[in-house]
Amino acid sequence: MVKTGSKCIKDVVGYDLTNLFVGSEGTLGIITKAILKLIPLPEARLAMTAAFTSLDQAAETVVKIIQSRVVPSTLEFMDEHCMGAVDKYLSLGLAQGSAALLFIEIDGFESELPSAMDKLSAICDDNGAVDIRVAANESERARLWKMRRSLSPTMSQFPIRGEGEDIVVPRTRIPDIIGKMDGICHKYGLFTINFGHAGDGNIHVSLVEKKGRVETKMVAAASSEILKEVVKMEGRIAAEHGIGSVKMGKIGLNIDPPTLDLMRSVKRTMDPHNILNPGKIFSFPTDPAE
Repeated sequence: MVKTGSKCIKDVVGYDLTNLFVGSEGTLGIITKAILKLIPLPEARLAMTAAFTSLDQAAETVVKIIQSRVVPSTLEFMDEHCMGAVDKYLSLGLAQGSAALLFIEIDGFESELPSAMDKLSAICDDNGAVDIRVAANESERARLWKMRRSLSPTMSQFPIRGEGEDIVVPRTRIPDIIGKMDGICHKYGLFTINFGHAGDGNIHVSLVEKKGRVETKMVAAASSEILKEVVKMEGRIAAEHGIGSVKMGKIGLNIDPPTLDLMRSVKRTMDPHNILNPGKIFSFPTDPAE
């Protein structure tokens, strides 16, 4: 049994084992107790959506919002395919002909939020937004959140191929990676469905057949090219969902051999019998056969 961390705001005593365990996907130990820090709810919240005629406009708007120093608590985006699916499901009347939608929420002191929302609306307008909607009350805000939370279930109507990707790039590279993915998928008879957390550069990508069956090896090739482009842009091949077993063979795209060896040595030291979630992140001779 070991204990990590403390209740202090600052703590540099020894190695940061807390983050090591949190990010280990259960391969280094079993967490039996966790003490969490709670923060009070904000005094007020305001939410809005902004529709654009191109993904590039939406992505550039994200960059401008970050540069404005207004820090949204939520900054999400979805492409036209997601918009169409959600609109069909919820009948929201989203702007026809739009290629992308930003969902933005800010929170804080009630007296400060209207001016911050005005600033965000102006940024969206300056960057080509064709439809801006600010939730007038809590009911409208809840409706916007229902739209965002309905994304995953509505994706089932598309002929999605492969496992999908959970990529992240520096926020300023969002327009670049979206353009690259479109070009890559076009070669293979595919297109992408994109949504995610634009505020931190995290994009959930699904590969979809355009007109007919695409061979599995072609889908894998498109996925591989996308991940290589992500790495070229100083991004990571997994943002939230971890490596697990699906991306185990691709971890070397982001992590060099000496660093991988160091990580494996940590695993061997802390789990010498390889009994903690074996077969995840790294492969060892003692891993169970699939």
